[in-house]
Amino acid sequence: ENLEIFTDVFDKILENLKNQVEFFKPDSITNFLEGDRVSVLDVKGTPVIKNFFAGMGIKLYTELKIVSTSHRVVAIETPNGEVVEINSIDAKNLIVVKKDI
Repeated sequence: ENLEIFTDVFDKILENLKNQVEFFKPDSITNFLEGDRVSVLDVKGTPVIKNFFAGMGIKLYTELKIVSTSHRVVAIETPNGEVVEINSIDAKNLIVVKKDI
């Protein structure tokens, strides 16, 4: 009986740890959900792509809010409150991590 209780608790701990690891895992902004607040860890791509995002005020450690997502467009709110739409191909160059716990 004690062994069963231990394994149940251990399984719950492992599941919670897995969720936390997934939470802090950097990924493309296209893989996050509407309403998520994220922080930019990397901007991949050519200097032209990086300048494209810099022109919108998006650079390393910029905090963004995902307003909406679709297969073609990701709408994000920048720190100055402006909502910009980025096509999904370009948006995949933004590597982010979830900001809020």
